[in-house]
Formats: sequence, C-alpha cells, structure tokens
Amino acid sequence: MDGDGKDEILYGACAIDDNGKGLYSTGFGHGDAMHVSDLNPSRPGYEVFTIHEGAGTPGASFRDANTGQILWQTDNADVGRGVSADIDPRYSGYECWGFGGIRSCTGEVISTTNPPSTNYAIWWDGDVLRELLDGTKLDKWNAATGSSSRLLTIYNYDVASNNGTKSNPCLQADILGDWREEIILRTNDNTRLRIFTTTIPTAYRLYTLMHDPVYRLGVAWQNVAYNQPPHTSFYLGDGMAHPAYPAIRLVGDLAGTVLREWWNGVAGDQVSNLTSNPNYPHAPSGLEYLPRLEIPSNFGDSYGCRIRGYLIPTQNGIYTFWIAGDDSCELWLSPDAAPDKAALLASVPGWTNPYQWDKYISQQSAAVELLAGRKYYIEVLHKDKDGTDHMAVAWQGQGLSRQIIDGTCLSPWTGPMRGDISQDGYINQSDFSLFAAQWLKADCRMPLDIDLNGDCQIDILDYMIMAGNWLE
Repeated sequence: MDGDGKDEILYGACAIDDNGKGLYSTGFGHGDAMHVSDLNPSRPGYEVFTIHEGAGTPGASFRDANTGQILWQTDNADVGRGVSADIDPRYSGYECWGFGGIRSCTGEVISTTNPPSTNYAIWWDGDVLRELLDGTKLDKWNAATGSSSRLLTIYNYDVASNNGTKSNPCLQADILGDWREEIILRTNDNTRLRIFTTTIPTAYRLYTLMHDPVYRLGVAWQNVAYNQPPHTSFYLGDGMAHPAYPAIRLVGDLAGTVLREWWNGVAGDQVSNLTSNPNYPHAPSGLEYLPRLEIPSNFGDSYGCRIRGYLIPTQNGIYTFWIAGDDSCELWLSPDAAPDKAALLASVPGWTNPYQWDKYISQQSAAVELLAGRKYYIEVLHKDKDGTDHMAVAWQGQGLSRQIIDGTCLSPWTGPMRGDISQDGYINQSDFSLFAAQWLKADCRMPLDIDLNGDCQIDILDYMIMAGNWLE
C-alpha cells in the first residue's frame, strides 16, 4: 500500500506494515466484506470499501488504504453484505453497494436500492465492467434501466455453491484463457469440480490477471475468513488506462538473471584481447547467473568475461545507459532479441573506480527508445588485467533515477529458439515463410534453427516442432 514493494496487511478496520508495526485503525471494527483495489482511479494509491456490524458504527465506509483517511461513509447500521465493482459506465471508478443503495467511488448516491445480488462480482462478458455472480446464477446489470438479465443459469449443470446462505463458489479466478475469470463449483453429489468459462469474445487484450501480484493475493485471500472476489492492483473498468507490463517471474527458474561466462588466463587489458583469444566464445572457463548487471569485485586477474541476456523494460520511454569497470568493458544492445543486430552503446577504454560513471565520455550512451514488454538482447564484454576488477551497468529513464539494472527487467540468454529462423526472438509468420522455402530439402549442413529435429530433412516433424512454438 505504501509503495515500498512489500505487502501490508489489511485486517478489517486496521492496517499493519510489513514490519509488524500498526499503521492505523479506523475504530469501526469488524465487517463481513472488504474490497481493496484502485477503486477510485482519480486518486493515487489504493482504496478500501468495507461494511461494518453494530448499530454504533457506519454501515459502510470508503477509505484511503495507506493512510486510513475516511473519504465517505454511510449512516450507522448493521450491514451484513457489501460489494465494490464497476457496474455502471456512467460513473468513473468502482460502484459500492450493500447498505441499501448504490454509491459511486466518490460517495455520490446513484440509487437508493441495491442491485439484485450483493455477493460476487466477476469479469465474464466482453466489456470491462463486472457481472454479478450469486451462488449458481450469473447476471448482467443494466445501469440505465436499473435491472439485470441472466447470462448463465449455472444450477442447470448439477452444481451447488458453498457456505449456506453466503452462496460462494469453490473459487473464482482467472485460471484459463484470457483475462476473464472462471467459476469453479462442486457437483451436487460432492464427487466432482466443474469449471465454467466464458465463450463471449472481447475486444480488450490484457495480460492474464494472474500476472498481477495483488490479484494473486486476492485469489488466496478469497478463501480466508469471509469469501470475497479478487481485485487487481490497477483500475480495471470503463475508461481504464492500459495497465503497465507485469514485472513478475517464476520462483525456481532463471528469470531475473543474466548469463555470465568467463575465460581465465587471458593477458592484456582490452576487450579485443578477450575476443581474439582462441577459447572465445565456445570454451569458457566457467559460468554463473547474475541477478543484476554487475559482477563481483576482485574475482581474479588476467581474465575476461561476457554477460548476455535480455533486457525487458516495464515502461515505454527514453532511456540512457552508463557503464563503469576495471579494466576495459563494452555495453552492446540490440533493437530486438537478435544478437547479431546488437550495436555498441557505451564503453570504458581504460578503467574507472566502482560506479564512476563520468570518467570517459564514451561511458554514457545516447538516448534510446524502448518499449515495455519487448525483449532486447543485451551483452557486456569485460577484460581485466590486474587490480580490483569490477563492472556495473546502470540506466535511467521513465520514472527511474540512475540505478544498476536489476533482475526485474532481465532474462537469461537461452540461445535461439528452435524455429526462430529470422533470429528476432519470436516465432511468427516471417519464420514460417523462411521455413517453407526449405520444405523437403535434405542437407545435413542445415542449422538446427531450420532442421529442428536434426535429421537432415525438412519435413512434417520439423513443422510440428515449429507449430508448437508458434507465437512464443
């Protein structure tokens, strides 16, 4: 909530920092429903909509998630259900209801009666508004007429909801296909689970919601205490801006790292001494994966190294790069994922102190325009003769002050994908065109990016491998 990259805990009316320190309490006490997201996209940060029990507290309140400031509240009442979701395109942000009416995210009264259900809200049809899920019934709310229409009568499929009158699904989450959500329910005899997914086309292309860390937490907290639908960290509703590229990586893989190879016993202090060595590039002395574009100091003497991988920015923008090192080093960047397109961006012709970015004019790159989510091949060559060897690469741009490039925007070099004949980092139509030109040729000298199974014949077996990588 506070922008430090760590999760805080929202526990009813109070908030607890990641270090265990209490941040605030509204004093309104317990409630059976709470919704957390960018409920009001015109305000910075997240908001919390929650209901309260007890005649001496507001029936519902809407607050700033970080500070606890109450932005609006309803009259004192004991309210048992409450929902926040964008169901009305006439008002910006998420609407809130359950207390005997519908309000906008700013507290404006839209209606004095609730929609037909106050339970779950789900992204199901083709627009970015949410639909109403109540037990085994799925409805679409029409804000203009103040009425709903049935989208799916789920109880016709021999399924039941959970938790008695609360009528919860086993799970509601985006687990298949695109960004719309699925519904998981048990059969009436409790022997099976059935998954329901939308068949309605959409014109909106978003990353799957599971790419969003807050949504993933929401799926987890959905089955903790009182069940509530998950929300995203960004505003997902009518009039939304396109969300930023999701910077996540899987635990246990090498995402967030770059490959470093080194060659021992290489004399000299220039990069050319490394690249002209007979063992370069196919016989390195060792390798490791780095979590950022920086090598450990005092690694050794008379060696050279190559660091390679992919840079994947999370924001569109203009970026500037710097390199520092002892001894000489070079920074190369490609306009796409192809290594052979890489051009020299910055270099250290002699040596610098650690993080000394301004000893040589060549240490700083020209401005480079980068696109969010695009994969750019990046390579660093470094040569050390003796002394306190070190090397680091920094960048600046689009909300970033100058800083070392860390793993949130890095991916390791994996070699060309089988079928990426054009070597642009993607398997697409251009590769199929090049592949078709070699169809049924027999030649054991063909590279493995064309003869994908290495049998010296371009045939249906190679086609199946390429098709399996389509659009990767």
